[in-house]
Amino acid sequence: MPGIPWATILTHGPALVTAARQLLAAAGPSNRNQASSVEARLQRLETTAMESARLLEDIAQQIQALTIAQEQTARRVRIAIAVGVTAVITSIAALIVALAW
Repeated sequence: MPGIPWATILTHGPALVTAARQLLAAAGPSNRNQASSVEARLQRLETTAMESARLLEDIAQQIQALTIAQEQTARRVRIAIAVGVTAVITSIAALIVALAW
């Protein structure tokens, strides 16, 4: 690993400090406010994202509940149809027996 060029750093050190001060002055309070504004916007975006995630979770739970209710209703309809078909077959058989006597 080469040695640290201290002579170069010390020679250009004051120019680096001056440039850093100019950069800090250029940043000024307006850019600092803009940075805090960006942070506030980011915080609002995070909050909105969390609210959206909660809403999607609620919607998913509601869809799951609706799916379960629909499956139960479909099963009840199938049972009702089976009972109805059985009743029709029984009534036809009873009618045939009644007519045969």
